[in-house]
Amino acid sequence: MAAGLPIVATDAGGVRDLVGDAGAIVAGDASDAELARALESVIDDPPRRAAMAAKGRERVAPWEWDAQAEALERELFGGATGERPRCPGAETS
Repeated sequence: MAAGLPIVATDAGGVRDLVGDAGAIVAGDASDAELARALESVIDDPPRRAAMAAKGRERVAPWEWDAQAEALERELFGGATGERPRCPGAETS
């Protein structure tokens, strides 16, 4: 999803929750033919494929490195004022 590609996955563990409407989910015990049909249904439908890819990017964007680093920085340094804390006696610039 982070690569902007639609997903076809089996329903195992938390995959259904992770993928949501950004992909096609087949049963965990799906046959090769069922999986192939799911893949073909995505390949043969460009508008659906594009929509799934866009939804996937939206779903994973909050977990990308830059977003995580910014969230961590806000949590560690931002506080209510948005200012970084300074060590006592540290020079200010």
